[in-house]
This record gives sequence, structure tokens and C-alpha cells, in this order.
Amino acid sequence: MLHRINFTTFTTKSIKATYTKIKMSYEKKCLEEMFTRFDTNKDGTINTCELDKLFKSMNTPLTKLECQEAMFQLDHNRSGKIELQEFLEFMLNE
Repeated sequence: MLHRINFTTFTTKSIKATYTKIKMSYEKKCLEEMFTRFDTNKDGTINTCELDKLFKSMNTPLTKLECQEAMFQLDHNRSGKIELQEFLEFMLNE
């Protein structure tokens, strides 16, 4: 049995899906640039000091304890540093 496809519905869903992919790609690129900007020692990770600067730049200064808690939440592999993938997963809620 063939089902009829409503062209308008199909087109709208396709456009929304494409827009979502583009938006996510743009957000990811912006977050990668932010990560790179705050990775001041250019080791490919963000340490506690760099994380503190990142929050201050967003007008959200943290206490030392809050910064340690944020590091704990972001640092999934417990390396003591936040890697790009960990940062992206947290910021994009993946």
C-alpha cells in the first residue's frame, strides 16, 4: 500500500532538519573557537586556571570550590584537565 506524502510537510521537516544540522555545526564551531581561545598554554586542554578565566569572561566568576566542582563535572576521564570533546559534550548536552 502506498502512502501519500504531503509535500509541504515533507519540505518543512527537511528544512527544519537541515537548519538544525547547520545550527549545531555553527554552535560547535563557536565552542571550538572559545575552547581554543581559553586554552592559553595551547596544550589542547583547559586546566583549572583557564576554566576560571573562561567563567570570568562570561561575567560568572566562580569561587575556588565552584571552579573545582565545574572541573569535576566536565572532566569525565579524570585527567585533571578538560579536553575539547568533554567541553563540547557538556556545552552541547550530548
